[in-house]
Amino acid sequence: MLPGPDDLCIIINTSGTTGKPKSVMLSNRNVVNCLYCTPDFSGASEGDRLIALTNYCHDMAIFDMVGLFFYGGCTVIPDEQQAREPLKWVGMLKKYRISLWESVPSFMEMLMTELETQCIRETFTDMKCIMHGGEHLRQGVASFIRSTFPNAALYNVGGPSESTIWNIRHLVTDEDIKSGTIPYGSPMPNMKYHVFNDDFEECPFGVSGTLYCSGTGISQGYMGAPDETAKKFKERGGVVYYDTGDLGIRRRDGIIMILGRNDFQVKIHGKRIELSGIEHILEEHESVIRASAVYSEKAGKLGAVYIASVDVTSAELTAYMKERCAGYMIPKVFVRTEQIPLTHNGKADRKALEEMILSSAAKPSDEKKQSPQTGSLRDEILGLFEEELDCDIDDEDVNFYEIGGDSLTAVRIAAKLRHMTGRDISVFNMINSDTIGTFLDELLD
Repeated sequence: MLPGPDDLCIIINTSGTTGKPKSVMLSNRNVVNCLYCTPDFSGASEGDRLIALTNYCHDMAIFDMVGLFFYGGCTVIPDEQQAREPLKWVGMLKKYRISLWESVPSFMEMLMTELETQCIRETFTDMKCIMHGGEHLRQGVASFIRSTFPNAALYNVGGPSESTIWNIRHLVTDEDIKSGTIPYGSPMPNMKYHVFNDDFEECPFGVSGTLYCSGTGISQGYMGAPDETAKKFKERGGVVYYDTGDLGIRRRDGIIMILGRNDFQVKIHGKRIELSGIEHILEEHESVIRASAVYSEKAGKLGAVYIASVDVTSAELTAYMKERCAGYMIPKVFVRTEQIPLTHNGKADRKALEEMILSSAAKPSDEKKQSPQTGSLRDEILGLFEEELDCDIDDEDVNFYEIGGDSLTAVRIAAKLRHMTGRDISVFNMINSDTIGTFLDELLD
């Protein structure tokens, strides 16, 4: 018997960033609706080629594995080493004349970091559409895309796994990039977005509420978890509404603006704080490239981890925040870093961020990190690792990830090592070596 529209097609696990991972059941109808509607905005068609960078456990990878074949195109799949090396992507983009890119923005940030660190200026004219989703699309990344992929339409896409790959999109304009505020967008065909208050009533234009979605893409719920399904999938008048957990507003033109997550709201001294609001204020500072705010229950402190283009002190950021928000919204701990720690899905790793806040809060306020002592080349390289990872490496018998490493940091370290040693440095070898010592032995052999 042939499968029906509502038969199970794909099971995809949620990331677990807001709780325990759950297995989402997607039907044939769910998947076909998304794939059928995507060419309306992306222009995906026969002959297109996409580079598959998204981890296969992420729902966006469904588009890589199924989407392009649906239209008669093909997917170029990097091998394990190529997937870790942004410089390898450059060659693949050119060799295979890649015309479509979809991923979380962090992968584009990896490419941006590599090219900027290497002082490489490239343009890719074959790219016709870039779709970014899964996290906030930042102004700097969007500007990089404009200059590097001059012929590409840039779309902000979104929607939880429970609504099938993506169910909302927005064509990013120059005005969006200039303003620094990129809308969530408008729902795709056969899908609807709702802004509900606590009484499950539609909020007026411009009034914030919880974002719900409904329509053909809404999944069948969580496998083996009827109670969890009942919490998030709510039926009213024969219509199933999915609670996204996001906060947002609807503009008068119908565009949805996302404000953050209910999960990322915290209460301090009885005051409710939206962490994304703090991040937005910090990122408006002329020297701050990216910021992530986190509240540590263990330390009882509100903190912020940030990337800056120049040296900017905690005192300067505190004074800056005092001019723009209430005192209870000002982080008590600021931690500067080269890269925001990410999960395997490319999203900000909240647990790792909290550990950075805890570590910084435990240090005396006047403590200064000492520069590594100049010695042998091995010592200098170890010093570079310590500087980039903001830690002391007392024992080389430790794994890169165990001391806080991630893909973005590896790209930055590799680029600096190339300048330091004059040798070809493999990001793949760095992050896959059993220990830091093993990597150094092979590098200096």
